[in-house]
Amino acid sequence: MAAGPEHREIAYQDQLMMERSVTAVATGLLFAVFAVLGVTALLGRLLPLRGPADEQIARSMLSLFLGGLSGVAGFVVVSWLVRERVPSASLQTLQVVDGLVLATAGAWAVVVYASVQSRPAPYYEGCEARLEVELRVAKALLQGGPLSDQVVVQFGTGESFDKPRPELVREEGEDLVLPVEITVIRLRDWSITVLFGEDKYNFPLDFPKRPAGSLPWSAWIAPKARRGWATSPSLAVRARWVVVPR
Repeated sequence: MAAGPEHREIAYQDQLMMERSVTAVATGLLFAVFAVLGVTALLGRLLPLRGPADEQIARSMLSLFLGGLSGVAGFVVVSWLVRERVPSASLQTLQVVDGLVLATAGAWAVVVYASVQSRPAPYYEGCEARLEVELRVAKALLQGGPLSDQVVVQFGTGESFDKPRPELVREEGEDLVLPVEITVIRLRDWSITVLFGEDKYNFPLDFPKRPAGSLPWSAWIAPKARRGWATSPSLAVRARWVVVPR
């Protein structure tokens, strides 16, 4: 027995309600994700991770809390708007927009994931390679204490064995220079990180992605100004890439 017009109308309304609910949830989730990312990024700029460790943890927790709160609030509000205020004729357009946003976000995530993946360090048949680094620090910053006890010099990204050579510390005028030997295992890019007191400094190295062989000493490099990283004219780094036969 064929369904009457009333039954067809009820079935259509049920299908429309289901479609509206699914669209509301999908749109709300997408908005929530972008709200969390946007709020945490904004708070990251307003509350840089500097200073004592407990303050950095507090700022991180505050950013996570406010970001999560904005995501929940955004999901509730956007889902309600889609369910209650979006005309039925506009649901298909909204679904297309959701799909485009999701596809774009997925492509962006793939690019970001690929950019942060480390790669093996350059390999040279029958040779050993190491990164030699020198950190120059003004004596005035040390307040009379040993240089090697106050700083940590390490490879910036990836995996490495970092070996400071405090026995080779030398004076250069009003500065002290600490040599460090680094065996690079994996890397994302060429950079040096220096931890000094409660601050951290970033020194990017202008090295080729995969050096063909040894590289001479670079010029002295000042720390790069980045969000959450310190800068100082009293610190500098230089480095060279050394490849020697075994």
